[in-house]
Amino acid sequence: MQILRRLVRFYFGFQAVGLLAAPAIFLAVLRRAEDGPEGNLATPPLFLAVVTLLLVTVVSGIPAIAWWQGRGHAASARGWALTASVLNVVTFLAFGALVMGRASRSFTLFAVDGAAGLAGLLAFWQRDSAPPPMPRKNIRREGDGTSKMKEYIGVAASVAIFWFGYGAVNRWGAAHGLAQPGFLLWIAQVEAANLISTTLHECGHLIAGKTSGMLLRAFQVGPFHWAIRNGKWRFGVQWNRLYGGSCGMVSPALRNLRSNTVFLIAGGPAASFVTAAISTVAALSAPGHFWQPLWMMFAVTALISGAGFVVNLIPQKPESQYSDGAQLLQLVTNGPWARVHLALGMAASSMVTRLRPRDFDIQMLASAADEITEGERGFLLRLLSAHYFFDRGRTPEALAFVDEAEPLYEHCTFASPADICAEFVFIQAFYRRDLRAAKLWNGRLHAAPQLDKDADYWLASTALLRLEGDHDGARQAWDTGYALARALPGCGAYDFTRSSFDRIREAMDRPTFQAMAAAVEVSPARSLPSPSLFAEPPDHADGGRSLMLG
Repeated sequence: MQILRRLVRFYFGFQAVGLLAAPAIFLAVLRRAEDGPEGNLATPPLFLAVVTLLLVTVVSGIPAIAWWQGRGHAASARGWALTASVLNVVTFLAFGALVMGRASRSFTLFAVDGAAGLAGLLAFWQRDSAPPPMPRKNIRREGDGTSKMKEYIGVAASVAIFWFGYGAVNRWGAAHGLAQPGFLLWIAQVEAANLISTTLHECGHLIAGKTSGMLLRAFQVGPFHWAIRNGKWRFGVQWNRLYGGSCGMVSPALRNLRSNTVFLIAGGPAASFVTAAISTVAALSAPGHFWQPLWMMFAVTALISGAGFVVNLIPQKPESQYSDGAQLLQLVTNGPWARVHLALGMAASSMVTRLRPRDFDIQMLASAADEITEGERGFLLRLLSAHYFFDRGRTPEALAFVDEAEPLYEHCTFASPADICAEFVFIQAFYRRDLRAAKLWNGRLHAAPQLDKDADYWLASTALLRLEGDHDGARQAWDTGYALARALPGCGAYDFTRSSFDRIREAMDRPTFQAMAAAVEVSPARSLPSPSLFAEPPDHADGGRSLMLG
């Protein structure tokens, strides 16, 4: 049912595009009415055009609101979705019969509306038993180079490029006698154009990253997602991400990390520019060639890629991710936000090198955490700082960072929330010995989508069963998890995971072990190590587990 809801919301978003066409439809109706034969008009031209404009606005506006409310998980999202679904059914019943048998293209459009309306009624009629997820907070930090005005400029630029460009494409096609594709074929070609544009944009990041010596860890185009997890490539389909893409790359060397990251990010917009240029040539040269039936697809690919090139270079943060332009600005200016990128890049390198959390530059992590106090980055920077102290056996300092990270989770969105939840089950059960908190996180863990019973899952289960006094169950969970941990690749992040298994096994083997021991005392505020600590060789106190990207 969730998949059906996402598909219906996607159609609502597609209908919302009709709002962009409302002014053009108004002018077209007005012009056609005024140019018609005198005496054949039952109503004044202006009145007819205004009524048409109102109808288009309502028919497109209500689905637009439903799409927007569902996108933000608003409390009124279900009501708007049902209203839009009823409107689609009524539109089909009212107008579909009028054009049946006379205008096949229009009837197909109304039929799709009717089908989407029935699907929406089926998907949204029953309320969710679980409460809706917390809305994502779009947190804008001072000095990140973005602003509301730049986001408005980005939206205006994309609409203008596509609006005027599409009008020019249609006029050029008509002048050269090129046939317009039917409605369903037009949708298919637009979707193909968007997929091509997104794929080549992400390939630009990939090529630039490879040129800089980086290693690919994840690649996503639309709902199709490839990622290395537990040392192996995996493929999945994420229906909650029908558009957009990402390319996750990790640098095995920290030298020149900033310049290499700049080159990696710049590769995407550069690829979009090249794609727009090639697609424009393909569209303009289509008449008389074998690809003439695909001229519209090439033209739309040029428009999408051209808009992507311009808009991506505008520093903005429409959701939780920064645009390429915002990240380039942050890195090139080498301000506080550059430290955030470098700190996360340093931590990610532990997935491909022997660098362990205890080897991190804690001053860089803590300084970056002071800059980012909310959102996914703020959460991860604090958790990575906790890893540093856990790996050095400094539990009170680690738990102080955990205390700062935990409240941020409610307003974060992660691709694999189960990894986060397993992390906190282990921390609460093993380090704090807080059964109530461990069970709370364990409930979140089992409610997370696509739960993977990997080494981290069994590590968390071992700690929880041990705290509950189920020694046999804890040992069985440890055996299962440790076998998986030993099979993980040899890198610092997974060495950290294996050391956690070693430490919890030592605790289980102690004859004086008490399943419900007193909770660990936590220092009230975090404290950073003295500068002399960085001159010392890393100690070998084990603890914690790895969360790094894998």
